[in-house]
Amino acid sequence: MNYARFISIRDIARRLGLSAVASVAARARAVWLCSRYNRNPANSLTVTVGGSRAVFSIASALEYVALQNTYEARLIGSFVLPSLRSGDCFWDVGANIGFYTVFAAQRVGPSGVVVAIEPEPRARLRLEANLALNSCSNVVVLDCALGCIEANGTLHADAEPASGAHSLLQKTSLGTGAVAVRILPGYRLLDLHQLRPPSIVKIDVEGAEEDAIRGLQPLLSAPTCRALLCEVHFALLSASGNSGSPARILQLLTDCGFKKISWLDRSHFFASR
Repeated sequence: MNYARFISIRDIARRLGLSAVASVAARARAVWLCSRYNRNPANSLTVTVGGSRAVFSIASALEYVALQNTYEARLIGSFVLPSLRSGDCFWDVGANIGFYTVFAAQRVGPSGVVVAIEPEPRARLRLEANLALNSCSNVVVLDCALGCIEANGTLHADAEPASGAHSLLQKTSLGTGAVAVRILPGYRLLDLHQLRPPSIVKIDVEGAEEDAIRGLQPLLSAPTCRALLCEVHFALLSASGNSGSPARILQLLTDCGFKKISWLDRSHFFASR
């Protein structure tokens, strides 16, 4: 038996943030899914969101639980997919194992493109595996992190590749090591990789939201960029002395021309024109 595939229920909750922000029902579901996986580990899982179906490989209990996160599926099905059109360009900043990336690639179709940005090497391998499983040939995968200036940085990696908890901010728990990464402003990627500017952007970068948005500002200001979904990590920002960052983020997006910014919960907002 491969015990490396298993993870404790407590770690599942901590890495998904369930102990702090989820409902009792969500925590109970995570416990049930984790127990189910530990009894009978699955190698893959078919997920349906907004009428689209995709297959994801499973390498741990956390992946099994995360891929059945009904709240994350609702964000994709209710906000991301309805905003995307055939031929669009979707930027997935903090793509992790590709949950948003795969469904967006299906929605934009062969005339569209998805730019998946994931600096953590193990998560990026999982992302590429899921793209191959779903025959996603319209995705560009980049290994940099986004910031407001060009720099060399350190990504503090979580012990679980698929947790999505890898951060440019120093963290003291659940870490497994430091990964050297290249940090680039988003607007620089157009020339460096001959990319199309984004139509829709999703950002989940574990406390580096403000710097990522500053580096994307020239692209976000273009009227062709219609919407942005972002997770703001208030606890990480507060712990790093950046408690004023959320207000600055909202002002930046207002300056970019986004007229409607709606908080979907205590950490996610959706901005549109």
